[in-house]
Amino acid sequence: MMRTLLFTIFILQSLIVKAQYTPVDQDTDDLSYMFMNFQAGVESNNPQLAAQFMDSNSMAYMEEILYALQNYDSTQLVEQRFGIILPVMMSRFMAADGQISKMKTGQDYFIFFIKNSLAPIYADQKIVDIKVEGNNARVYTRADGSENLNTFYFFKIGEDWKISLTKELEEVEKLLDKSKGMTYYGGDKALLMNKIAEGNGWNGMGRNLWNILP
Repeated sequence: MMRTLLFTIFILQSLIVKAQYTPVDQDTDDLSYMFMNFQAGVESNNPQLAAQFMDSNSMAYMEEILYALQNYDSTQLVEQRFGIILPVMMSRFMAADGQISKMKTGQDYFIFFIKNSLAPIYADQKIVDIKVEGNNARVYTRADGSENLNTFYFFKIGEDWKISLTKELEEVEKLLDKSKGMTYYGGDKALLMNKIAEGNGWNGMGRNLWNILP
């Protein structure tokens, strides 16, 4: 099951850890701390706090999305990878009239992205497990009452763990590239994206999400 924005993935597991997670070593303790602080920044709509716990590639990714959002029409956008097309379409649906043109930096877009994409994803999530493999880690969470596990990706940079939105992007793209949808639509990326937009209700305002909006 795919978590379409931003690019995150729901992993359905037959056995769900019910007990509250307890760190078992320094790395898992650090990762718990990093996740909860990033989550606090997202839930409080505090981009400065959240950005402290992201890797530099993730903020560069915000810049890349913003450029596509402001400059790519259907011809250029359809040539992009799924991890660009999805947030661009979401943003063109969610943005108020004139909001997109006012964004000047990746930080401006990150503020928008927190409110419209990350906040619903991180709301009420609690850590249920952490897996560390060298300088890579996965933090698994779920909301109370839900059987869906979310996966969040971290890299260790020096002595510090940082959350990686770009790794989540890569996992989403892998799923979409291999999905039955791509086969069903004959490999037509535009048709698949239109179906995803429809499934998320992004076509509800009658906007053409492939066009540049003010």
